[in-house]
Parts: sequence; C-alpha cells; structure tokens
Amino acid sequence: MIRTDLQIKAHRQPHLAIGTGFIALDIIEGKAGTFSAAGGSCGNVMQILSWLGWSSLPSGRVGKDVAGDYIFEEYKQLGLNTANLIRDERISTPIVVQLYGEVANGDRTHRFSLSCPHCGGWPPGFRPMTIDQAVSMLDSDLAPRVFYFDRVTP
Repeated sequence: MIRTDLQIKAHRQPHLAIGTGFIALDIIEGKAGTFSAAGGSCGNVMQILSWLGWSSLPSGRVGKDVAGDYIFEEYKQLGLNTANLIRDERISTPIVVQLYGEVANGDRTHRFSLSCPHCGGWPPGFRPMTIDQAVSMLDSDLAPRVFYFDRVTP
C-alpha cells in the first residue's frame, strides 16, 4: 500500500550540504519524446537534499554553453546555491544520454549511451575543478554539515 498522506517538512534552520563531482546535463529519450534535466550523481544528490529542505551548494565546473545555462536555470528554479559552480569557457558541460524503451514482451528498459544515438559522436565528459578553483572555495567561512563527493581527483 502506498501512503499519500506523508509530507516532508523543511527543517527550520536548514543544514548545509556542499557537493562536488559529476554535474551534467541528462538528455533522456523515451517513448514520450526527448527532454533534458540537470543530472549527474553529485547534481542529483544536491537536488534531492534541496528538496528535503537542506541548503545545497553544488561545487564544480561546467562549460559556458547551452547545457551549462540549462543546469544553472534548473538549479535556480529548485533553490540551489550556485555560488561555487564555475562556468569555464575552456570546457564543455558533461552530457549523459539515457535511453528508455520497451522490449517485445512490454518490459521497460533503460540504458546509458556512451555515444550520441543520432550522430555517433561522443558527448563531453566530466572535467574536475582545477586545484586553484578548489583552493579558493576552501578559503570560505562555510561549515557544511555534509560534504558529498563522487569523483576523487587531486
């Protein structure tokens, strides 16, 4: 039985979570069409914590491109703090292609594609913050309750 009467209420003084790692634009293709959403493992965790009432501060590097614009706009709409999200014109925002479908017996399928299903090209991948970019964030007075990371880099 599914309960529909449960509500998640934000904590009166939200905890701070800072996350760094994989922040990407998901391109999702399925039976109903194609749409985009901010994603990546770090991006998803920061969005979920924000939804749960936490103050979420994703930290990382995305491109100064349309995909990066989309992520920033979605984060803004969701109430995430983008102060530590760096727009870098030297890179392209990572893109993840997800394909949903059905097999002959009607079972639903999902898979990640390592290449564009239309042109065969490789979408941009993860690019970590530079050490200088990370050091500048360490100089802040922020004291997170949680620090999330999903990609170990220097």
